[in-house]
Formats: sequence, structure tokens, C-alpha cells
Amino acid sequence: MFAMLSLVLLVGCRRAARSQEKPPAGDAQSVADNAPKAEWAVALGPQARPHAVAVREDGSLLVAGDFSDHLQVGPLQLTAHGGAHDTDGFLLALEPDGTPAWLLSLSGPRIDRIDAIAALGDDVFVAATTTGIATLGGVRVDGGVEIRTMQDLESGSLVLGRIDPTGKTSWTRRFRGSGDIATAGADRDGQPAAGLTAATIGLFLTANLQGSVELDQPVASHPEEALPGEDVLAASFTLDGAPMASTLLTTAKGGTPHAAVQGPGGGGAVAGETFFGGSVVAAHEPPPPDSASMFVVAVDADLRPRWAWLLNGATADGLAVSDDGELTVVGSYGKAGEIDGRPMPAPVAADNHALVVRLDEGGVPRWWRAIAGPFDDDLRAVAQLGDAIVTGGTAGPFDLDGKSFASWPGDAVIWALSATDGSTRWLRTFGSPDEVESVFAVAPLSDHRFAVLGTGRGFRVDDLDIAPDASAFVIAFREP
Repeated sequence: MFAMLSLVLLVGCRRAARSQEKPPAGDAQSVADNAPKAEWAVALGPQARPHAVAVREDGSLLVAGDFSDHLQVGPLQLTAHGGAHDTDGFLLALEPDGTPAWLLSLSGPRIDRIDAIAALGDDVFVAATTTGIATLGGVRVDGGVEIRTMQDLESGSLVLGRIDPTGKTSWTRRFRGSGDIATAGADRDGQPAAGLTAATIGLFLTANLQGSVELDQPVASHPEEALPGEDVLAASFTLDGAPMASTLLTTAKGGTPHAAVQGPGGGGAVAGETFFGGSVVAAHEPPPPDSASMFVVAVDADLRPRWAWLLNGATADGLAVSDDGELTVVGSYGKAGEIDGRPMPAPVAADNHALVVRLDEGGVPRWWRAIAGPFDDDLRAVAQLGDAIVTGGTAGPFDLDGKSFASWPGDAVIWALSATDGSTRWLRTFGSPDEVESVFAVAPLSDHRFAVLGTGRGFRVDDLDIAPDASAFVIAFREP
């Protein structure tokens, strides 16, 4: 059903306070001599909040997110339209060697951000949230929406757009509804609750819906205590932005999506978390009311649910698909439990353990791995590269495959595993002794090369430095 390479890259972060000295380089840095080395790095200014990354056919990298006040990347710069508490979205193109190529903004009077991007050929598609009248790359966002009242000005809208290889806006589409709509909004820890993929058959979007939106049909989230609920929206569009199909994947108290993948014949899969007591369509039984649950839902070309897989007390942050339709989901869990009859390491106190699970095309677990340290561990993203799975998102100390790692709480980690059985290929960490680093997106650049996107500052990776005044980074790695 799905098309993809056979290596999975999983990337995450550690979100814990630091209280010890930085350990020396050595076993804490790499589990094997074949761990990847940094090729180039680009630091984003202190006001940048990147959300997504994509790669075009020519090997150039695209980074999207939002910023306040001012954004500078090399010689390129943007100034936000609104005040100190408002944001504009940005889309940055980097050459294959990391050289900044162009930079554009999604600019409006209130909160504007680009939440998800997808490359097709050398073009890039964006999914964004905007309020009021806005422009994308200097072109007014279109959609036939008349701004007549203050509520019209301040209500959020879902925006789709297409950008050509030179950074010019080809078209935009704006979709509005009623209530407090935030169809591409951010989730509760500040990361976007949206995912976008592109293929020749069209676009596949998942987003967090609060209120209602007019797509191919009216779609409204389920109310909770007389307020708009938050539900998981799945929608498909033509490459010109015309809606084809749409549906909600959660009911009752709803949930939030974090990742999506698309199949070559249409449809795909969505991963995320339910809220306490939220329900997922196609699930055999509802999640327990006392905790959130990780979910993966597969849908066909008409967006009808095929199956759903849930794990109580967990959240899914990343999702990838293989050539044979198997899915790899990554995230974290905070409750003791089991997967396919095997007990999971029990978390200590309120800390989470990092988790990666391989599901067959019917949603049945094939294998899983966990990183279980005494601090808060998490995996944030997954991609495909070669014939392995690469994960990340923990800080030590922790034990893995008979080795003890003295990683610092708050360091970013990238971890490669075999896609066949989950065995470790390599693992390495990087970060500052004084800051918390988060790696939450990854993109394959070419054979044995990939890039990671994250937040952090004031650290060194191999021979490259991330400045102490940065807020975010893009780092390209190469396997030996």
C-alpha cells in the first residue's frame, strides 16, 4: 500500500533540567565507529521556532516554522508584521551544502505560522494557520473569505499553498469555518498538531480541528462541555488545493495528531494521542478514561478507517512507512504496560520512557524497543534512510544493549536500528551542558546522509559550533 525506503530515522529529545557536569566524550557519544559525523550546520536566530523540514529532488532542504520580531539566517532576514506577542510564519530554503538560498514569510496582523510542509519534485506545499488578512511570500492569501468583523479578523484559518523552486508563491487556498477554528494549530507542548504529505495523486493533511471548517463537506469537531472540542482531522486535496475528501478520526473528547504518511494509491496513516477518555474511530475498544493513549489509524483512499492501534499511557510523535506497507511509530510512554505480550520497562515517578514500535500493514506489532533511563526520555520523529531505523530523543544516564551511557539530561540523541528486527546499528548524542536540546524532525538527504531539525544553542557537534545566541539548528550528518 505504501511506498518508502527501508531505513527509518527516529529523532527525539530530552526535556529535563541539568544538574551535573558534562561527561567526557567517548562511550556517551557513540556506540560504534560507524556513527554518523556532522557535515554542516545552520543556526537560526533567537526568535525562530521551526516546526517542519522537507527535501526536494535536487537535494535542497526546506525548513518551516514561525518567528517573532526578527529572523536572520546568513544574509537573509525577515521582520515580523505584528507586535512583540504576535508571530509570522517562515519558509527557508537551504542548498544541498547548507547555504541559505531564499527565505519567505507568512505575514498577518496576529498569529501566523507554517505548521507542516511537503516537497514534490522541486516544489513545496505548505499547511499553515493564519488570522485575518495575510500574505504568503508577498502574495495575498486567497480563499474568498471576506473580513467583516473583529471575530473574522481574529479567528484562525487553515491555509494551503504551493511554492515554486525559486521561492515564488504559485497559489494559496484559505478554508474558514465557525467558532475558534485552529485546524493547523499547535499541541500542548508547543509543537504543531499537523502533518502534510504530497504525491502525484494529491495532498494528504492531518490537523487539529477546533470548531468547524468547510472542505469537501462541513466538518465540525465534537463539543465538550458546550465548548468546541479538539479532534483529529484527515483531509485530501488535489495538487491545486481543491478538497477531495475529509473526515474526523476521533470522537467524544478527541485527540491531537502529530504525524502522517501517505500511500501511492491514496489514503495513508495518522499517529498522535487521544485526550483523557477520547475515542478513536476503528478502535476495537475505547481508551481508558484515566489517561491519554498513543494511536495509529490507517485510512483508505476515501479516508475510511481500515484499522487502529492504541497504547494506553503513551503518545505518538513520529510515523514512517516502508516499501511493504509496514509502519514505524515513535514517541514516549509514562505507564507500565505491555506490547504483544512483552512487558515494557516501568517508568520511574512521572518521567517518560522513549519508545519505537514496528507495525505490520494490518496494525499488528512486529517488534518494539524502549530507552528507559531515570529521566524523561522521548522520541520525536522518524524517517527512512538505507536499510536501518534511526531513533533519537533521550538523555542519560541509561543502559542500552549491555552498554551504559552517561548522556547528559537534555541532550539530543540519534539512534539507528535495523528495520528487520530493531537491533542497534549506532547511537550518538550531542548538546550543551547548560541548555536543553530538542530534535523533533529529520529528513533523508541522500544515501547515508540525513538532516535533523531542532532547538538548542551553545554546543559543538564534531567540528561545528551552534552559537550561544541561536534558538534552533539544522545539522546534516553522513554515515561512514
